[in-house]
Amino acid sequence: MAIVIRTLYNNQGWKAPCKHPGQDPNCWLCFKRGRSAPSPGKADPVCGVSCWEQHLCERFEWGCTPKGKVWGDEVQPGDSVFFVHREPAGGYTLWGLTNVFAAKRQPRTSGEDAQRGFAFLHLDDFAPLPFEKRPRGLTEEQLVGGPWRRGDCKYISLGHAEALEELVEKLHGSG
Repeated sequence: MAIVIRTLYNNQGWKAPCKHPGQDPNCWLCFKRGRSAPSPGKADPVCGVSCWEQHLCERFEWGCTPKGKVWGDEVQPGDSVFFVHREPAGGYTLWGLTNVFAAKRQPRTSGEDAQRGFAFLHLDDFAPLPFEKRPRGLTEEQLVGGPWRRGDCKYISLGHAEALEELVEKLHGSG
């Protein structure tokens, strides 16, 4: 089984809070009502909101939502994980790929307040794809085989996973 995870954009390589989020058009979803609470300030030099995206490529983990839900048996070590973010003009950009290291079947009961109550998918170390080598303008059909609807994680077929891997390989193989 493979998974596509829809994240917010992060202008610090998913390793730190975004700089000047109000000036970065790719941070548009952070200002959309209901996507993150609270929203960052339009004039913030550094985003003050705590989100999983800002440390994803340091902690290598992603929580199962909503709070209290856990990863099921369909997620296994070695499964492919693709990370995408929505583009301001529509479509999606595939910005990262890795594999499942382990899936926690129980929510956290200690640690940071923002992470208590969530069960985390632990990932193999990875880095964002180089900016110019990211597949862009992808449709929901290309990513998950139909409308995305709700939630940030979608299980995809082996065929869809292979097609996404081929897109990345094609861009990395060209000039």
